[in-house]
Amino acid sequence: MDYLRSAESINSSDVVLLYGRGWSRLEPVVRLCRERGARVFLDSVEILDRFDGFGGCASPIWWDWRLGTQRLPALVDGVTAISRPIEAWNISRGARRTLILPAIESWGCPPRSYPAECDKPFFVAYLGALTTKDDPETMLAAMRLLAEENVPVRLKIAGAYAKTAGGKRYIAKVNADPVLREVVIFSGYLADGERESWLASSDALILLRSDSLAEKHSFPTRLPESLRTGLPVITSDVGDMAWHLRDGVDAAVVPPGNPRALAAVLRGLAAKDDRGREMGLSGWFRGAERFDRRRHARAFLDFVDDCS
Repeated sequence: MDYLRSAESINSSDVVLLYGRGWSRLEPVVRLCRERGARVFLDSVEILDRFDGFGGCASPIWWDWRLGTQRLPALVDGVTAISRPIEAWNISRGARRTLILPAIESWGCPPRSYPAECDKPFFVAYLGALTTKDDPETMLAAMRLLAEENVPVRLKIAGAYAKTAGGKRYIAKVNADPVLREVVIFSGYLADGERESWLASSDALILLRSDSLAEKHSFPTRLPESLRTGLPVITSDVGDMAWHLRDGVDAAVVPPGNPRALAAVLRGLAAKDDRGREMGLSGWFRGAERFDRRRHARAFLDFVDDCS
């Protein structure tokens, strides 16, 4: 049935964009595109060598996806890759033409700038599920260092962390630590309206990455969302981060797994008269330059034309 629906769509299409990895589903679509004269492109966001879902190599799904990631790049007209490492990997698998297409957002007007309130603690916000890829250990270790130095920095945590094993573990860790209990605030899951007001009372956003192979190859889709707030963003020098962002200008890009470096950045931002507002605004404009949906739509259309 999927194949029949694909045939109906391809009959009226000049360009087909594939999203997925399964060889058994996508190879027939590529073949059909060739028969009907439609150009076909593959959107690549991860590589199966770093994926352990569905039981790993004990599962037939894993092998189907592995075959797809290994062979599909050479069969299509072009590949859009979410990061430079993913692009290089697809080229090594025979991709003839590639375009880096990271996570994208709609960019409107710059956010309003409000005077910094330097007479209150510096509130750094984390939005997420406290999973390993966000490196919560480094985040909490940095907060402990700052608390021991009596630096007025507070960490606000919001998201669906209460449902994850990591979230439950870190809630217990904070509750059992009298130092962390004083500086870490769990806000729970927030609806859209609640999230906006929660961010409005924050001074910075933190989006760390673990130094794993999976994170080096991927791209955090929350980065454009974070930059769009206009708050200064603190992230890790993993993967393409330092390629997209200028450290100290558009964002603070810290070494991964280094709580002392993170603490130093937070200490510095908290001491600034503008509390990092200038960096946040620069990050907003950098995000508009690198991750704007309209810009990448034009780039993709040019890419399709070049591949004709």
